[in-house]
Amino acid sequence: MIDQTGDPQLLKEALDVVARRGTLFIYDFLRTEDPFPFGMMRLREITARTSTGCPGTIPQALSLMASGEADVAPLISHIFAPSAMREAFQQLIENTPTHVKSVIEFTG
Repeated sequence: MIDQTGDPQLLKEALDVVARRGTLFIYDFLRTEDPFPFGMMRLREITARTSTGCPGTIPQALSLMASGEADVAPLISHIFAPSAMREAFQQLIENTPTHVKSVIEFTG
């Protein structure tokens, strides 16, 4: 599973859906001082990989998505054409409960 939200609550909930001995890839800064449930990770033997933009992590994430190991489709709540980019950014700014991740889909 890949988290890029920076939402500490969502990250804790992610542990419920990561398979035993699975990998949680955290690609963001955590903006909290709340303790993270490392005990749950240890008991389920979950591996955590982190990055703050280190070289090589984007290709690795893309590879995980391309292979199907990381299914990101459930995270995509909105798909926009390039002509609707302004609307896409407005959704991001408004941060509505139904907005998770947006994709700008370039075709052709």
